[in-house]
Amino acid sequence: MKSLIQVFEDQKIRTLFDEEKQEWYFSVVDVCGALSESLNPSNYWKVLKNRLNKQENQLVTNCNQLKMLASDGKMRITDALRTKDVLRLVQEIPSKKAKQFRIWVAKVAVEKIAEKRQAKLATTDESETPDEIKMIPAPPARKKRKIKKLLLFLIPPALLAVILILVLVLATSA
Repeated sequence: MKSLIQVFEDQKIRTLFDEEKQEWYFSVVDVCGALSESLNPSNYWKVLKNRLNKQENQLVTNCNQLKMLASDGKMRITDALRTKDVLRLVQEIPSKKAKQFRIWVAKVAVEKIAEKRQAKLATTDESETPDEIKMIPAPPARKKRKIKKLLLFLIPPALLAVILILVLVLATSA
């Protein structure tokens, strides 16, 4: 896993990218701090976690204990959530920044996956490209079902999920 620090509106958000699963993990404490503007984001998460447990919310169950770089420079275990779970967490935190944060999370996820895809395409030489991809003709403009099937075939599932999340976020904001 590759550890990175992302910045959302001058707030540092610790993240990890799992190369194998092609998934982002975000530090829950950092997300709570960015959205709640609490002076003690760790305590905010502790209280929110207890409330979610009482409601039998799956977010706490979906938390992973991952080592991330702490402010003291050491790697420490912290609660982390995948992209889709972070988007659910945002709904639990009352914040004026929620909409911007959801869009930011989607952009972070899309950029990394697109970057990986471009790197893979750049290193793939033509002899390694599968024949079935070369043979796919351009779909007719009127046949939407064929376009969806083609997109599902060509776009990796993780990227498709992020694109759908982004579309949903943008659709709900309109």
